[in-house]
Amino acid sequence: MGNALYAHFPELVALRCRTLVAWCLHIPRTITACRTAVHGGGRGLAVVAAGLLESAVRDLPDHPIALTLFRGTRTTVFTNGEPGGQLRERLGFDYQLVPLAGPPDRVQLTEMGQRMLAGIRAVQLTQQDIDIHSRGGDLPPTAGFLHISGPAVTSSVRQVDKQLELRMFNPSEKTVRAKIDLSGSPAPAPALSRVQKVDFEGNTLDKGADADGAAEVTLKPKEIVTLRLA
Repeated sequence: MGNALYAHFPELVALRCRTLVAWCLHIPRTITACRTAVHGGGRGLAVVAAGLLESAVRDLPDHPIALTLFRGTRTTVFTNGEPGGQLRERLGFDYQLVPLAGPPDRVQLTEMGQRMLAGIRAVQLTQQDIDIHSRGGDLPPTAGFLHISGPAVTSSVRQVDKQLELRMFNPSEKTVRAKIDLSGSPAPAPALSRVQKVDFEGNTLDKGADADGAAEVTLKPKEIVTLRLA
């Protein structure tokens, strides 16, 4: 996470010897993260939160960042009431505080929010588990079938029919280029051979272009691009 500071620290757990732990991101279907940053004079601060926790820079001489932790409600829209709407209970909130030495990296902060929201799942395997469930060396120890590089944020990857649909966006105010690489796909996964732009409903927007395992895409400032990969 670079210079990120956590507002919440998970408890450390000691594991027995010869116990292997597999770590992986648990990606939810919906990823929403909020980020607020203020900088100037070679310093600054960013606040990253998972979900819809609001934050804002106050119009005061020191430009503090204000956090909206929760709101008590009397009545929810389109309902006749709101049981427990005053939130009279113990509440907890997780934030990442990121010191800045210059302008904020919008891609980095957005990806921090995605990882924070996704969380980490750990699967513990003892040597006995490995002996029982091991199937030999038919798969590589590590593999990444999709690699995206460049100043763009990936917001969705899903399978549509027998093709892969990828959505990314450019959070910056300048045109950027991103590279999509499927050349590392383990067999028998097919390599990338064609890229085609589609809209939010999957309707094609162009004739597409041939690709040899990898392709580059240009994103205008604040643009969202959805691609069908085949």
